[in-house]
Amino acid sequence: MSGFNRIDRKDRVPFQDYKGAYGSIYDIYERYPKGYYGWFAFVQSLKTFAYWDIEEREWKGLDPSNMYTRFMTRYEVVDTLFNLKPKGNVAVEALIDQQFTLQGLECMKPGYEMRIIIKNVSQNPITISLPTESPIFNDYGGSIILQPDEITEFSLWCYFKDKYRLSNVERKSRDYTDAVGENVLQDANSYTDTKLNQSVLSDISIDNNPTTKRLQLNETSKNLLSGITSNTSNVIPNASEVQDGAMPKESFQQIGINTADIAIIKGTGRAAANLGNTPTQQQLTDAWTAIKGAAPLDNATVVNLDQDAPAGHAWTYLETSPGVFEWIDRGTDTVNQAATDVLGLVKGVAAIAGNAGKVFVENDGSMSVVGWDALAASLADALPYIAFKLASQSLTSVANIPATASYTLCQISASATMSIANISSLKSCYEMVIEVENTGASAITLTLPTVTGLRNNYGQPTVSIPAGKVAEVNILCGITGNYSMRVGDPN
Repeated sequence: MSGFNRIDRKDRVPFQDYKGAYGSIYDIYERYPKGYYGWFAFVQSLKTFAYWDIEEREWKGLDPSNMYTRFMTRYEVVDTLFNLKPKGNVAVEALIDQQFTLQGLECMKPGYEMRIIIKNVSQNPITISLPTESPIFNDYGGSIILQPDEITEFSLWCYFKDKYRLSNVERKSRDYTDAVGENVLQDANSYTDTKLNQSVLSDISIDNNPTTKRLQLNETSKNLLSGITSNTSNVIPNASEVQDGAMPKESFQQIGINTADIAIIKGTGRAAANLGNTPTQQQLTDAWTAIKGAAPLDNATVVNLDQDAPAGHAWTYLETSPGVFEWIDRGTDTVNQAATDVLGLVKGVAAIAGNAGKVFVENDGSMSVVGWDALAASLADALPYIAFKLASQSLTSVANIPATASYTLCQISASATMSIANISSLKSCYEMVIEVENTGASAITLTLPTVTGLRNNYGQPTVSIPAGKVAEVNILCGITGNYSMRVGDPN
C-alpha cells in the first residue's frame, strides 16, 4: 500500500491510515464516529474500501466506477502469462513452462499494484521465465521453478511514471479454487492488512543525559495496521581525538586547547587571609591552597588583610624568571562599592517593613528578599481567584456544571434541569455567569437549580427560552455556603 500516497487525487481518495476491515459502513461508525484526512477501511458488504470525506465529514464507499478502485479490486483467472495485460489482479493455472510477458503497461499509473498468483497444476516441475527488460525492474531474477502444486505470488508495482517493479511476494503449496476474490487471491482486507503490518519511524528526539554527559537518540515507531507504538533509545558516542561523535573531533581538540587557557585564567582569582605584616612566600602559598583547594597558578592573588588594614596588600603569583614563580607585593588593595556599572562590594538591609522588596543577608550568608513570605501568602490566596475569573468553559449540557470557571456557555436544544457540581467550592465573592443558548427550533424550558443555601431571586423555578435565544443565570457566593441566583430575561 505504500504506493497509495503517490496516486493523483483526481483518480482516487488519499489512502494513508488503514483502520481495518468491517462488515458495513455502520460498523465503521461504531468504532470511528469521526475520522481524519487519509483514513480508510475495507467494507465487506460493499466489496470495496470506504474513506473519510473531510469536506462532508462522513464515511463514503469508493465508487466502483472509479478507475483506481476497479483496478485494485478486480480479480481474474487466466490460462497464460504471455502478453498479460495489467487490468487488475490475476491467477494462472500452469500446466507447462510459461513465458511471462506484459503489454499495455501504460494503463498502470503511479501507485497501482497488480498481484499475479501462479500455481503449477501439472505433475512435473515447470519453469516461469520472468520479464527483465526495461522499464520493468525485476528484483528476483530471470526465472523461477515451481514444483507440482506449488504456488508463487508476484507483485507488479508502478512506483513512478513509466517505472515498474516486479517482486516475488511468497511461494507455498496449498489447495485453492477458482472462486474469484476468495481462495484464489484472498480477500482485499487480508491483503491490505499484510501490506500495512509494518512499523515506520514516526518521531525522533535527542536528549542530553546529565549523568552520563552523553547524547541519547530516541526513536518512536508506529505499526501502520495496529497503531501500536514502540520506543528505542541509543546512546550517541561522545567525540574524541580519534572518533567523531556528538561533536567533530576538531571541536574536541579545540576544547583541550581552551581548557589549558582557562586553567591559566583561573589563576586570576583572589583570596584573603590574615598573615601578619611580613608574610613569607610559603605562608602566601599555604593561604591560597587552604582557601582554593589547589596550588596557585599564574596571576593568583592573595590579599593580606593585616597590612595597611583594613584595605590590606595584594600579593600576586607571577613568573619572575623562566620556571620560577614568586609572590609579588603589589601594594594596597582597594575594593570599591558596587554600582550599576562598577564591580565591587554590596551589602544587605535590615529585614523591616520599610525595606520591603530589598535584599538582606541571612546568618548563613545567603540572601533573601524582605517581605517575601507575606507576598507569597498573598499570592497563594489570590491566584485561585484569578484562575477562576480567567477560566471559561463550553458545554452541551446543563447538568452537573463544574463550578470551576467564571463563565460557562451551555448550548442545548431540549428542555433540561440545571445543576451545579461542587457548588460548595465557590468561595466568598466568587460569581458564575452561565449563558444557556437554545439551539433548537422551538422554545424549551430550563429548570433552575435548587440546592441548600441557594436563594432564587428570579422567583420562578423555571425559565422559558425561545428558539435561538439565550438565558443568563448568575450565581453569586456572598458568604461561604450562601448563594444568590439571578436570571436575565431571554427575550
